[in-house]
Amino acid sequence: MKRFSHLPWVFGIILVGAAVGHGQDYQKIADAMPWKFSTEQASVTDSFLRFSMAYQVELIRPSNKPGPIIIRVVAGGKELVAWTGHYRSVFTSSGDVLVYADFGHGRTGCTLIACDLKTGKQLWKTPLQGLGPIPHSRYSNSVNLEIINSDAVRVFGDESAGQYLEIVDLKSGKTVGHRRYKK
Repeated sequence: MKRFSHLPWVFGIILVGAAVGHGQDYQKIADAMPWKFSTEQASVTDSFLRFSMAYQVELIRPSNKPGPIIIRVVAGGKELVAWTGHYRSVFTSSGDVLVYADFGHGRTGCTLIACDLKTGKQLWKTPLQGLGPIPHSRYSNSVNLEIINSDAVRVFGDESAGQYLEIVDLKSGKTVGHRRYKK
């Protein structure tokens, strides 16, 4: 029995490693990921066209004036989730989980919000690390969202002060990978 005394320690490492990022080392992936941003995908229209066909998406703009857009996800005539956005708002889904980016296109920062489309309830809300606080007077901010491996959301942020990649665990809302790029 003495020669197997190291096994509990080895099994402990395997179990801990598997629990983090579903077996993926997302920080390592982020560190190796080249900058990839699509201006076309940084729009409410692109998100609308790519969204799951299992749900109806409605974009409601104010009449007779420019302003915020109401984005609604509907099933069977029932509103499941709605939020206020703008022309650069982005959202995506994995199964019955909706993820959308809450940010101002004229200011720094971004928060991801995940909702269960079966219940309409918010699962988590995560302010991204992004570039951190940036003092500014004129600013531009755009985001791309993509589900990866059905368990994480990849966010490419393109701001006036720089660019970043952030990978967020889909179940917990925790950042599992982050990288800043030089513009």
